[in-house]
Amino acid sequence: MQINVENLSKTFSPGMPYETRALSNINCEIGDGEFVAIIGHTGSGKTTLVQHIAGLVQPDEGRVVATLKDGTQTVISEKGKAAFAVRRRVGIVFQYPEYQLFEETVLKDVCFWPPESSNGEDSPTASGSRPTRRRASRALSSCAA
Repeated sequence: MQINVENLSKTFSPGMPYETRALSNINCEIGDGEFVAIIGHTGSGKTTLVQHIAGLVQPDEGRVVATLKDGTQTVISEKGKAAFAVRRRVGIVFQYPEYQLFEETVLKDVCFWPPESSNGEDSPTASGSRPTRRRASRALSSCAA
């Protein structure tokens, strides 16, 4: 899957005294199979950019497009099954394990997902089923240096 960020802009608290422009006309391409590190100073928009790529927030302007191997393109921030399927394939691993979302290890976080599944598949508990833990371990080992 290739991800293209196109003219992405995001402003927090628009029109308010503390209005903050987090992203301004950002463009980038992440090729199929690439691992990317986003680095920068505190407050430079790294987290906001990653949240857009993962489909967690809506952009004010621009879009994030995923192109699958078959050429199908999906705007990640849109609603619908196609965008949901793409968002499930985008992962975020935090720099510091102590800042994980739910659990004390990256593996347990990767194994977590909500108990109900929109596509009718069986879903594990927060601790993860054995097949889920195997898939998560395989995925994480591909990220190891």
